[in-house]
Amino acid sequence: MFACINDSYETSRRVYSRQQQTQRQLLFEEIRGLESELKHRAPDWPVRLAQWEDSVRANQPEWTLLDISNAGDNSQRYYRQDDLSQLALGEIVS
Repeated sequence: MFACINDSYETSRRVYSRQQQTQRQLLFEEIRGLESELKHRAPDWPVRLAQWEDSVRANQPEWTLLDISNAGDNSQRYYRQDDLSQLALGEIVS
């Protein structure tokens, strides 16, 4: 039974203190302000972004897929995704 429990992934919820919540809110507001300012300075940004994407699409590096497996104490778990990327999950130590 313990082997089953040890192999189970338990999610941990993020709980922020009031001070951390305030800090997060201030950071998000600052980010929104900066994004708004950048969009105002370059209103054609969607077109420019699309042009840049088109210019680099054909000049991409060749990726080599790695077959990653869990090893050692398994504190880091790897999960292959549908797009063949790897999702790494591990215990958050605070």
